[in-house]
Amino acid sequence: MLNIRKEALLNEYKGNLYEFIFASLLARKFSLEGIFYQNLGADIKEMLEYQEKFLREFYPELILDLPKLAQSLVDDFITNLKIKKINNIEIIGKVALASQDNRYGEADVLVQSEKAIYPLSIKLGKAQSYLNTKSAGIKSFFQKYFASFAAVESIQNDFNQFYDQAYLEFSMQMHQAAEIDYLGGFKNWSQHNLPELPGQLTDEFKDLYKAFSLKVSQKLLGTLYEFSKLDKEKFLLALKPLLGFSNDQVIQVSTYYKKVDESYHFFGNRIDQFNKNIKLETFNLKEQVNYCDIELSDRILQIRLKAMNKFTHASFKVNCSVKYKS
Repeated sequence: MLNIRKEALLNEYKGNLYEFIFASLLARKFSLEGIFYQNLGADIKEMLEYQEKFLREFYPELILDLPKLAQSLVDDFITNLKIKKINNIEIIGKVALASQDNRYGEADVLVQSEKAIYPLSIKLGKAQSYLNTKSAGIKSFFQKYFASFAAVESIQNDFNQFYDQAYLEFSMQMHQAAEIDYLGGFKNWSQHNLPELPGQLTDEFKDLYKAFSLKVSQKLLGTLYEFSKLDKEKFLLALKPLLGFSNDQVIQVSTYYKKVDESYHFFGNRIDQFNKNIKLETFNLKEQVNYCDIELSDRILQIRLKAMNKFTHASFKVNCSVKYKS
């Protein structure tokens, strides 16, 4: 298996397993293991078993490290929210996604007590890093998250026309550089055994991809800046889902680690509830990169253009992530 593919699978699988381990340890703490495992659907069990097998084969250290990290998060969660008793714990992220149930926003785990419901968004990331919060298709991004602005439909349409033209020019330039016939898009690209992942590109191909990425990013980020100038308060409200708070009840429950050799060492936990007093401070457009930083009073929101996977597919995405200031 290619290293780049293994790393991509690791990032997905370790997150899913960390959610499960956290929830199962919390269930054990309150003697709810039987109910918790009974509530797990067969599809989720099968998925987790497959992903655990992958970790055991390629990253065996994590089989020991993840439970240690998760136990520290369980302890901090109970202490921070003064939890005395829990009646039920469910993993809901994948189920809610499949059923298009948006009641609990970004929540991965739902914890119920007699007095409250706690929708938890579970994150695992490197120390002092940005944690992913939201990802959306580039050709629907503005309409989805900035719908409160009256002109959003025409703004999205104008952007999409710009994007389609930029992608057309990029694909033609790549074929010219490869000295192969252009048949529209990248229809015959793979037949010539040419790379399809951005990280595999070198030399002129890498330069062309970077130029395309920068061109689209500048348009994307410039449009975001114009929204912020139109109405700063409305813009700030539109950022809430991008910060991981589609629902004000969601609690961001995050663990940070330091990697030493192949092992994950505990760095810290953060229990973050929505800050109603958050303020927009500065909008940092950057040169020669495909992202920008929107600085808020207590955190930084980074917005980045990324290929869904292969750049040979026109469906790029906007990736949002958050880094806390302290």
